[in-house]
Amino acid sequence: MPTSSSRNGRALPSMMRAWSADRALVPMTPGLIVLEEIATMGAAPFITYQPGSDPAEAFHQACELARYQYGHDGYTGTIAEKYNYTVISATSYTLAEATELARRLIRTEDPRVDAPRGPAGAIAVNQATPAAVAEQAEPDGWLFFGWAKE
Repeated sequence: MPTSSSRNGRALPSMMRAWSADRALVPMTPGLIVLEEIATMGAAPFITYQPGSDPAEAFHQACELARYQYGHDGYTGTIAEKYNYTVISATSYTLAEATELARRLIRTEDPRVDAPRGPAGAIAVNQATPAAVAEQAEPDGWLFFGWAKE
């Protein structure tokens, strides 16, 4: 599997895409979107997309995937450090819109997702075109985000 390196030297699978101020690359498969420019000592922001209409099941799968990819030792800076989530929006957004909302909430230090030991935020996502998103009853997946211990 092709890899690229992250800020902390870990190899990232090619399905994981890095975000920077001038571009946003969003994975269409489950994985981590690394927010490299706003990490702080001891904590790092994360944004992870996971397919599935049920937020609890999607959260569990996202945590398991992160633990498989980064290990069970803790301090990974990923969703693997989270034990619960809070739904920020059950109204579906496109993946790009949800990612932008998550980035804004992280940057503005929204208290619902600002604590590394607190819950992850969750936004419902539909992969359909923006016009079709409003017509779908259930989301295709969930975007989880927040701060995690690193």
